[in-house]
Amino acid sequence: MGVGGMIFTGERVVPGVMDDARDLQCHLARYVWAMHPFCTHKHVLDLACGAGYGTQILSWAAKTAWGIDIEPAAVEYANEMYSTENTSFYYGNAYNIPAISGMFDVVVSFETIEHLQEPEKFVSEVYRVLKPGGLFIVSAPAHSGSIYHARDYDDCADLEALLLAFPKREYYGQGFGLEHTIVKGVVPNTAHDTHIFVGEK
Repeated sequence: MGVGGMIFTGERVVPGVMDDARDLQCHLARYVWAMHPFCTHKHVLDLACGAGYGTQILSWAAKTAWGIDIEPAAVEYANEMYSTENTSFYYGNAYNIPAISGMFDVVVSFETIEHLQEPEKFVSEVYRVLKPGGLFIVSAPAHSGSIYHARDYDDCADLEALLLAFPKREYYGQGFGLEHTIVKGVVPNTAHDTHIFVGEK
C-alpha cells in the first residue's frame, strides 16, 4: 500500500496504515517517554526517522527537531505530514550524518541499530554530532528474527557493548505485558519487549 509516494512494506511504522495497533502503541510510547524530560528545550535529532511522526512528537518539547532518513520517499512523506516551525526532515545516511560536529543536544534512534551492518560506525557518527554532555537514546527489540534485521540484540549486554564511548549509561526495558510501560533497569523477556539505553557523552 502506498502513502504519499511511500510504499508500506512493514519495515517502517506508518500511523493510520499499519495493522498492528500494539506495535504502533509501543513506538509511540517510546517517543512520548523520550520527549520529556530528555528533549525539553533541546536541539534534537531523530535518526532514521521513517515516516516522521516520532520527530513531531519530540518537537512538542524540543527547541528544534531534525528527522533524518535514508529513504527519500519517507523524507518526502514526513515533510508533507509533519513539518512545523521547529521540525525539519532531511535525507541522510546513519553512517554519514549530514550535520556538523557537536550540533545536537540529543540524538534519538529507535529500532535502527538492528538494521545496520556496521553498528560501530553508526554509534561513532552519533557521538560526533552530539555536544559534550549530549544524550544518545537508542533502542533495539530484545527478540525479533525479522527479515529486515542485520543483527538481533537478544542480550542487552551486546547493545551496551557498542556504547562504551558514552561514560554514563542508563538501561531501560519496555514491555512486560503493558506495551507502553518503560521501566528503568529491567531486562525484557518476551518477544515484544525492547532494550533502551540512554548514554551521555
